[in-house]
Amino acid sequence: MKKQALVLILIIVVISGVASIYVATNYQSNQNQQVEAAWSIGEPDVFLVDSSGKTVTTSDGQITLQIPSGALTNQTCISIYKYEDIAIPGFNIISAFRFMPEGTSFLKPATLSIEYNPHSLPSHLNETDIRLYLAQDSTVEELHDSSR
Repeated sequence: MKKQALVLILIIVVISGVASIYVATNYQSNQNQQVEAAWSIGEPDVFLVDSSGKTVTTSDGQITLQIPSGALTNQTCISIYKYEDIAIPGFNIISAFRFMPEGTSFLKPATLSIEYNPHSLPSHLNETDIRLYLAQDSTVEELHDSSR
């Protein structure tokens, strides 16, 4: 089964407890929309990263986060949660993740790779429809240049 990787460069990114990244397609036209989501969340993958940097991969292999040396000034416990059974009106959610801790920022660009199975897409969608979205509070916004 072939898997594809979606790669996003995070530059001075703030990881927030109320911010999540969704791999999804938007079938409604409004970009920054108010939403009410329903979900359950699994146990996190937890990684200790210090100023020397580290490449971390979730236990299911779906997420890889490359944090370069100097991106963090202090030792930080990075947690990656995967949402289960998530539903957001107006979106076909392929996968969704929450990154913690709240308020963490990278001083150098980090690279986030998200793998997905192209055969798991609904039949009416194709890979060119996939985008990355940032959900913060009750707003969902497409990340700039998130298409392949």
